[in-house]
Amino acid sequence: MKKILIIMMLCVFFQSSAIAYTVLNAAPCGEIISKQDSQATKQQIEYYITGYISGYNRSKNSFIAQGMKVSEFDSLYWAIIKFCKENPLKDLEDASFDVMSQVRDR
Repeated sequence: MKKILIIMMLCVFFQSSAIAYTVLNAAPCGEIISKQDSQATKQQIEYYITGYISGYNRSKNSFIAQGMKVSEFDSLYWAIIKFCKENPLKDLEDASFDVMSQVRDR
């Protein structure tokens, strides 16, 4: 019995942990496409993607889009729309990661 208890405790303590995270407020791409002409939707997406990039920069101590001007945020919005049209079953988090990766690599 003692051996079983020790084995169970070792399994609990040495269990590998997977990297997991929770995505908040990530609208499905289908919803984004259906509301793409709304000014409120455009503004929400621009806020989401800029916050997403800022959060990534903070967590990784990086400087993605550091020199980007406010006037260029419109391009981020259209890149999200393009991603969603090409991937309608994905969501805003997937689109944001894709767009951020493109900005990082340019």
